Amino acid sequence: MAAENLIGLIDTTYEYFGALGNWHQDPAGIDAVREIRDRMVRDLEMFEGEPSKSEVAELCREWRALRIELTGEATYPPDMFIESVCQVIEIS
Repeated sequence: MAAENLIGLIDTTYEYFGALGNWHQDPAGIDAVREIRDRMVRDLEMFEGEPSKSEVAELCREWRALRIELTGEATYPPDMFIESVCQVIEIS
């Protein structure tokens, strides 16, 4: 799948999490997840065209290994977002 399509999947998942989590009531969660989303997009923008399945699998491993320190309590922490994105990418 082309990098731009993978970015579209990330954006769709991000919007879904926003609707699900009432992020207007969860500033710590939205900041942390936005930081992760931005990192994912930057990582995928490095590819011209279509990354290989092994490259995408490696990105998911790296993303799953990220640890973000939250300030306050997040309703939907970034690890849930990362796992959702990776699961969607892996089945696509």
